[in-house]
Amino acid sequence: MNKKIYKLYLLFGLLFTVKNWFEYLINNFYLKKNTIVTLRNNLRFIVRFNSGDMVAIIEDYFTNQYFPYIERDFIKDWVIVDVGSHIGTFSIQAAFECEITRIIALEPDRENFNQLKKNVKLNLLTDKIDVYNMAMWESSGTIKIYYEPRLTLGSSIVTAPSESSQQVMSITIHDLLDKYIKDECDLMKIDIEGAEYEVILNSDLKDLKRIRRVFVEYHKRPDEKFKAKNLVKKLIKSEFIVFKRINSPILYAFRKNLIDIKYIDKKKLKRVI
Repeated sequence: MNKKIYKLYLLFGLLFTVKNWFEYLINNFYLKKNTIVTLRNNLRFIVRFNSGDMVAIIEDYFTNQYFPYIERDFIKDWVIVDVGSHIGTFSIQAAFECEITRIIALEPDRENFNQLKKNVKLNLLTDKIDVYNMAMWESSGTIKIYYEPRLTLGSSIVTAPSESSQQVMSITIHDLLDKYIKDECDLMKIDIEGAEYEVILNSDLKDLKRIRRVFVEYHKRPDEKFKAKNLVKKLIKSEFIVFKRINSPILYAFRKNLIDIKYIDKKKLKRVI
């Protein structure tokens, strides 16, 4: 997508997603201050001046990138893990629209984590969403994460958008499931800027089999090991049926016996074999 088309996409996304879009434009480009935006579905977010927050909102609500197929009626009593929660767009959407039992939201970047907490509280969802300032990685402990202070998007363990970095707590899929869930996870959404390869490829099959659905955004990396096809192989080996979103780098993996398969939108998702 070239820059002009992308800017038009963002503009249309803003108009169709945000009720007080004019206030946001004035605050962001003229008054240079943060805005509390109200979406068309009445959810509210604190959008930081000159940041990537609005881009994240548009991607999750206008493009609907993580819920392109779901029949909301059968999302009941789920336990969801949101890995790379940013400011909470996915977690808050899921908690608001579905009968969720619990959401565990992980965000390693401290500034984003603070916004995540504020947005969960703003939408009165503290009883449904538990937030943790940590990264998911191939090992539990501490890890250095790189971030771009002005952008707020793209914080990563494996790539450095700038020289700015911070030490954060890290946790594996195995340790997260054992410590915070105990049983099965109904859905794990993963968007961690390239670290998805280390996390998934180094996870045991028995741990992945404790997850009923995995939605993962994959990112380009030069090493041949870090390719989407390897994620697909690992997920299929873990007894998932895997779909790819057309024209978007997102994989959707489902356990074979799930009713979800019947609701797949074939115009948006294509099965990967």
